[in-house]
Amino acid sequence: MAVRIQDLLADLHESEDLKRRLEIRALQSQINPHFMYNTLNTIRMFAMMKDYDQINSLMGRLVSLLRYSMENYEQTVTLQQELDYLEDYVGLLNMRYKYQIALQVETEEPLQRLQIPKLSLQPLIENAVFHGILPAKTPDGLITIRVYTDPEQNKMMMEIRDNGIGMEQAELEKLRIHLLREEISENIGMQNVWMRMRLMFGKTTQLMLSSEPGGGMNIRFIIEMDSVRVKEEPYE
Repeated sequence: MAVRIQDLLADLHESEDLKRRLEIRALQSQINPHFMYNTLNTIRMFAMMKDYDQINSLMGRLVSLLRYSMENYEQTVTLQQELDYLEDYVGLLNMRYKYQIALQVETEEPLQRLQIPKLSLQPLIENAVFHGILPAKTPDGLITIRVYTDPEQNKMMMEIRDNGIGMEQAELEKLRIHLLREEISENIGMQNVWMRMRLMFGKTTQLMLSSEPGGGMNIRFIIEMDSVRVKEEPYE
C-alpha cells in the first residue's frame, strides 16, 4: 500500500507539472497576436513613406524577432536571450518614431543565465513605451531593467522602470486590484506576465507597482531564491 500511495503521489506531481507547463504555454500564446499587430503596423508605416533603406534595416530586425518568438519552442529562455530580443524590439520602435528610446540593463552575474518565461519582459516594455513614454512627448525615453539579488532576504529582484507619464494613485490601485484578483482588464499584457511569473516561480512571488504622475512607472518582481533556476554554462 505504501508503494501504491507513493506511485499515486508521483503521478499527481507529474500531472500538476504538466498542467503548469500547459498553462504557461497557453498564457504565452496570448502575447503573439498583439505583438504581431504592432510589428506589422510598423512595416506599414515605413512602406507608406517609401523609405526602402529603413525597410531593409527593419526587416533584418523583424526576422530576428520572428525567429525568437516563433521558432523557439522552449517555454523558458535565459534572461540574456530575452534582453537580446528586447534590443531588436526597441531598435524597431526607434526606427518608427523620431526620438530615441534607450534601454539600460543592469544584471548581476550569473543572473544573465536566469531561466524566465519566454516573452515575459516584452509586454512590460511595450506598455512602458505606448502608455508611458510616448504620451509624455519628450525627445528621449528611458527604460531601465535591473535584476539583482538580496542575500539578506534570500530573494531576487527584477525591476522594470520607465520615465513616462506615470499613473494617478487611484488608477494604480485599480490596476493592483485587477492583478491580485486575476481579473481580465485592458492591461492584459501585464496580467499575462504576472500569471506566468507565478506559475514558474511559485505563489510566493510578489509584484510591486509604484508610480506617480510625471514620475514614470516602476514594476518589481520579488522572487524567492529557492525558486530561481540558472542555466549552467556550456562546457568549452
